[in-house]
Amino acid sequence: MLNKDRDTQVKKIVLSLSPKYKEIIFLYYYKDFSVEEISTILKVSANTVKTRLARGRGRLKKLLEEEGFEWEDI
Repeated sequence: MLNKDRDTQVKKIVLSLSPKYKEIIFLYYYKDFSVEEISTILKVSANTVKTRLARGRGRLKKLLEEEGFEWEDI
């Protein structure tokens, strides 16, 4: 039950990200698409996907830590 609550909270935090980061995080982590596949889907360069993924992770980490999560536990 604890994991389900944690997963629900993490999903809410992911959904609170701006659209350009949220879609990258969703496609990469929840749909298991590669950087190249995401690049094709979104019609942006692979470097743009990598940059947005890194920035999205950074924002996600900050938001999760503000909510009391340890990044390593996610």
